[in-house]
Amino acid sequence: MYLGQHSVNETADLIAKKEIDMAAIYRRRQALAAAPDPTWDSSWQALQGRWGRAKEGFTTERAAVMAATALVPFVDDDMRTTETAYQGLLSALQNGPAGVTSPGGFQDLADRVATAQRAAGVVAPGQPALLDQDVAEAIQPTARDVDLDTIKSIDKTAKDWGMPDPSKGVPNPWDVLKDAMKHVPWWAWAGGAAVLFLPAFLPLLVSGIVGAEQAATRRLLPAPAPKASP
Repeated sequence: MYLGQHSVNETADLIAKKEIDMAAIYRRRQALAAAPDPTWDSSWQALQGRWGRAKEGFTTERAAVMAATALVPFVDDDMRTTETAYQGLLSALQNGPAGVTSPGGFQDLADRVATAQRAAGVVAPGQPALLDQDVAEAIQPTARDVDLDTIKSIDKTAKDWGMPDPSKGVPNPWDVLKDAMKHVPWWAWAGGAAVLFLPAFLPLLVSGIVGAEQAATRRLLPAPAPKASP
């Protein structure tokens, strides 16, 4: 997630995972002597059509996002969002609102295959339909959740700096500052001191450099000839 929206990589992961699931379900269907019910095959074709259009929507949105962020530094596919395409893919799978098992949706078709398998004695009662090895070893997500990583980083920084626990009441700001200063590394103090005191010593430093250059120049020049005696 990035700023509460699904990224390009998360959307690609969803496509890869669900296509493995759909391939497994269809192999189960082909192993049956007949379709699970009269409308299963046509519902499956309709699902494939919706899924294909949703994937095209992802391709279009990803291209637009890539073009808009092409010159933005430090932005990758974990920070480019394709939320519209992600929700479109979910709706295509469910044949309706995301999170709702609707007739003709992927989960509905999977359940109907499982029912037919159990009726044929292929799958024992209570056993899930998705038993294929490739589903059990489905690809691991590649996307990074930037929002979650940011929260973890903030939490770690707060703990490393010894920030107080809000549940213990409102702390004294000066105590917080003193405690935080304990965790400032030596090189930060040295760098800060150099920045603070450099203006005071800069004139002396410059005059020293100029004096050294003048002395070097005098050493390089030939010695003046001695004056003749009157």
